[in-house]
Amino acid sequence: MKPDFENMNIAELQAYLLLHQDDDGTFYKFADRLEASSENSDLYPLPETPENIAIMEAAIAEQVKNLEEKRTG
Repeated sequence: MKPDFENMNIAELQAYLLLHQDDDGTFYKFADRLEASSENSDLYPLPETPENIAIMEAAIAEQVKNLEEKRTG
């Protein structure tokens, strides 16, 4: 019997998928859940130019800083 995927959070779905890598249906449910949760995420251009690389580096540095502040917080 499969778990109730509708009531699982993303981390639980990911853990299930790590153990059941051949379960395509669950993979698609996981991908849909990730896509739905990313609607409020900032999107950055693909870094193809020096300007875009600088934008991406700054965004990554800011994210790392925020995560470090939360961790030590």
